[in-house]
Amino acid sequence: MGCGCKNDDDCGCCCIRICCRKPPPPGVCETAYAKGWPEDKATCFTELGFGNWGWTNGPISPGYQGTWEVWAGAGQCDTSKGTLAGLLEVHYVDDELRLNFDAGTDGCCIRSQQIYVGSAETPTKPNGDPTVAPGQYPFKQDFADCVRQSSFSVQVQGDVYVIFHAEACCPEGDKKK
Repeated sequence: MGCGCKNDDDCGCCCIRICCRKPPPPGVCETAYAKGWPEDKATCFTELGFGNWGWTNGPISPGYQGTWEVWAGAGQCDTSKGTLAGLLEVHYVDDELRLNFDAGTDGCCIRSQQIYVGSAETPTKPNGDPTVAPGQYPFKQDFADCVRQSSFSVQVQGDVYVIFHAEACCPEGDKKK
């Protein structure tokens, strides 16, 4: 019985269990990248001679507004292998570039995001060599909890390229297209 109930038929008795632990992120966590739109704005890293997958997007110009898909686990830039983890709203207004990530309602979230914005297709290492390693991106943010939405803005001028990388966690077996 418990909770002060005298018997199982005591309709006036109600027990509520409150669990204060935070649930773990859903399913599997994988690397995720935004794929720009229109597709001619998205270039797979492998096309640039890099061994890992992901997209650099651009160049985009002032006045650009678009919605990009964020794909988790889409090895070799093959979205049929990946999970659509969310959408990235991209707004380049005046001298400000704004990126707003939204995982939607299907259970995905992100633990971190790394962002590159610059006049070259990719960032460079300290020695000047090009790289697509997210650890080399100038803008990084880790979240205390897995989040379903995030925002980022930066002051820019002229045409720019954008790489949006995240650690996305989605329910197992969820291949949204």
